[in-house]
Amino acid sequence: MNYFFIALLSTSGAAIVLYFLLNKILRIKMRIIPLILCVACSLFVSMALPKVIIRYSDWMGTLGVLSVFSVIFAYFLAYYDEKLDDCTQKSESETALCLSEPTPLEAVSATLFVQEQEMVQGSANHFVCETEIVNPPCEQSCLEEQASLSVETVSVNEAFSTPETFDEQLELAFHLKEQQDYHSAAKLFQKVLDANPHSEAAPLVILQIVDSLKHAREYQQAIKLLSDSLNFSAIHGKIAIERQIHELLSKLQQLQESEETGGSNT
Repeated sequence: MNYFFIALLSTSGAAIVLYFLLNKILRIKMRIIPLILCVACSLFVSMALPKVIIRYSDWMGTLGVLSVFSVIFAYFLAYYDEKLDDCTQKSESETALCLSEPTPLEAVSATLFVQEQEMVQGSANHFVCETEIVNPPCEQSCLEEQASLSVETVSVNEAFSTPETFDEQLELAFHLKEQQDYHSAAKLFQKVLDANPHSEAAPLVILQIVDSLKHAREYQQAIKLLSDSLNFSAIHGKIAIERQIHELLSKLQQLQESEETGGSNT
């Protein structure tokens, strides 16, 4: 019994050391589930199985049975790991496709909110006509500005209160970005990201926030968001997305430095 616990602790400790050595130091991706299966199979093959078989056969038969079981376990481990690789590659390819082609979603969002925009503009025009009749001409310009500001406030409030689902919020955020309301779009994208931080679409949302902040010349916020996003579970460990984020970080830092240099020169 003591030998079993010693073997279990030593094998588990070696597996933990191997996992951290490969993933953290050598940057070789090793998954935890196949490693746990390897530990369980090695304990079974080296300890439990020989005690059962040696009662009924000699050492040659025991060696043959152990070899057969080892091959079977190795096959299932390789098959399971290959399945995980296929799932990971599929999710990464879908994420890359979403990152490279956001245009169809923007088109859908634009057509979805055309009627809503027309209704808001119609109510604004009606409000302006009433103010022209009731109020003196000297105050018309001020009232028109207030009406336009109220229309913008209504559109922003609807952007943050009306949509309930993930897809509706995402579509409306794309619509605001298409209307060049980059601050409101960034806020709505951030709201979507806060509600779904572990979603497969999180890298897409992060890049849309950064792009909106870049158009709004909020480089410092964009750089901070990209730096924090490297710790997200939807991004961590995906080499292609991490490389794209690092390249975008360097570009934003160059833009920020050039803007600061231009501001100091003026």
